[in-house]
Amino acid sequence: MYTRYKLTLSKRYTIPVGSVVELEVNEVIEIPKSALGTQQRNYGTFHIRKKHAMKGLFQAVSSPFGEGWVGKPTVVVHNQDVAEFELLESEEIGELWLFGE
Repeated sequence: MYTRYKLTLSKRYTIPVGSVVELEVNEVIEIPKSALGTQQRNYGTFHIRKKHAMKGLFQAVSSPFGEGWVGKPTVVVHNQDVAEFELLESEEIGELWLFGE
C-alpha cells in the first residue's frame, strides 16, 4: 500500500541544457516510523512527472526517504534536452510515494 503526495516548486527555474539542478519544493513531508513488532518498514520515493521526462528533464538522484525523515525534499534533475527547460513557481514537479503505513 502507498500514499502519494504531489510536490510543487517553491520558485521559478530556468535550467540550461546539460545542467544538473536542485529544485526546492513547497511541501514538508514526514515519513512515519513503523509500528513496533512489524516487519514492514515505511519509506518514500520521488517520481518526476512524465510530462517533464518526455521533454528531456530527468531525475538525477533517486535515494529513498527513510523512516523518521521529516523535511522538504530536494529534487535533483538533469536537463537532457537541446533547449533550456522552464519550470514555473507552484508547478507540480512530481510525487512522493510513501510506502508502508
